[in-house]
Amino acid sequence: MKVGFGLLSAVFGVGGGFGIVLSGVIVDHFSWRWLFILGSIAVAASIVLVHRFVPESPVRSPSRVDVPGALLLSGALVALMLSLTEGEHWGWTSAPVLGLAAASAGLFAAWGLVEARSAAPMVDMRMLAHRPVLLTNVTTMISGFALFSCFVLVPAFVQAPASRGYGFGATATEAGLFLLPSSVAMLFAGPAAGLIGRRFGSKWPLAGGMVIVALSALLLAETHDQAWHVAVASGALGAGVGLAFAAMVALISENVSQTEMGIATGMNTVVRMVGAVVGGQVGAALLTAQTIGGTSSPAESAFTTAFWLSAVAALAASFIALSIGSRALREEGRRVEAAPEFVSD
Repeated sequence: MKVGFGLLSAVFGVGGGFGIVLSGVIVDHFSWRWLFILGSIAVAASIVLVHRFVPESPVRSPSRVDVPGALLLSGALVALMLSLTEGEHWGWTSAPVLGLAAASAGLFAAWGLVEARSAAPMVDMRMLAHRPVLLTNVTTMISGFALFSCFVLVPAFVQAPASRGYGFGATATEAGLFLLPSSVAMLFAGPAAGLIGRRFGSKWPLAGGMVIVALSALLLAETHDQAWHVAVASGALGAGVGLAFAAMVALISENVSQTEMGIATGMNTVVRMVGAVVGGQVGAALLTAQTIGGTSSPAESAFTTAFWLSAVAALAASFIALSIGSRALREEGRRVEAAPEFVSD
């Protein structure tokens, strides 16, 4: 099963990487609007393929739709993401941003209370508080911060004109090619994470992957004078991402029941995206705060600082991953998913 998770993560990473390269070609030769048009076609095709070829899970559990929980969680996430994405334009201390942040905090608190008291909650709060799941989600959020910062900054760095004293004046297509080594590395790192996790435990590829991400961020911060420097760092970044993402899914699956799998992995994706938005906004704030004198162009020191911050965040995520108890994982991994309320088709 762990190898299967690794393969899925690898395919996801490779598809995303080639999508970035293709996006550069579309932007350079057509219109950015075609990114959404072609993307919608791909999504529609995926829906048809899933409906046709993906079998239904044999596990069922009688439940009802948790409307209050779904509305509160949706509202909290919308308010949070809107405040983070618009903070730079509206001002971080502006009334709309502060109001959205306060509303998000209040909605999250209300959501937690509603879920804790609900007879059929959308998310079992005890499941989220379970130590391995909690630590995996914390690691995921920090990793999202580190990874998104790197992935956003690399294209901006390589597209900067050499006249600034850094960058290579790359086109959108060429900028996508700089990230192609990441996709190739993910193709091998995902299955490798499954093999390592099966032999030693899934926390080790997660921790190791984040260490590799930290090293790649350090390479980007300190060695970026030649194009091949960035390409090598990109490949290392992909290897770390492939190991970490595959291990995250495996860790979640080992510590929740089968009927909670969809919710648990969905929440893991949500916290990763929250970390990614924060990382992207911090990176953007650094680029606007440190500029070349008299211009709005980011200084090289802004990129260096942002890459160093990503390295520190990735290293912190690695240490948190190591604190996930192996005994708890082994015990939870042995749980038999055959509760009386399960029914099978």
